[in-house]
Amino acid sequence: EDDFFALGGQSILAAQVMARLREQLELALSLRLLFEAPTVAALALRVEDALAEQIDAMDDEQVASALQAGASSISISESAR
Repeated sequence: EDDFFALGGQSILAAQVMARLREQLELALSLRLLFEAPTVAALALRVEDALAEQIDAMDDEQVASALQAGASSISISESAR
């Protein structure tokens, strides 16, 4: 429940954090989101909501394709261990 900004986070670091989240999750997330939800718990809830919205906008074929791609990337990363 520690606040990102109370722990010394500043706007440049916030931009880097959000860029990394966008890259890793392949999800459109604004920098403003971290300012509105500055704790890990609050940010996680907002990211979960954004993911749910993205999934809701997909048709069944797109969801199946995304799940298959996710399963493939998991098996690739596990075999690299």
